[in-house]
Amino acid sequence: MDYEVSMARQYSEECRANLRDATGTQLRSKKIKFLLISIMTQGYDLAMDLVLRANKGGTLCHGGQQIKL
Repeated sequence: MDYEVSMARQYSEECRANLRDATGTQLRSKKIKFLLISIMTQGYDLAMDLVLRANKGGTLCHGGQQIKL
């Protein structure tokens, strides 16, 4: 499912986030917590994949450059 995040700044000090799903329904805090955990898990999985590739002598592409791991 797709999600939309819009940010509004007032007087450059206060920032409000408005999270909605693809149907335009406001997301509840429980759903936001689930999404954040999912994002953290995906980041962890990516980091572990990079570590495992480094142990196997793989290469990483960053900014069009290949970096030997």
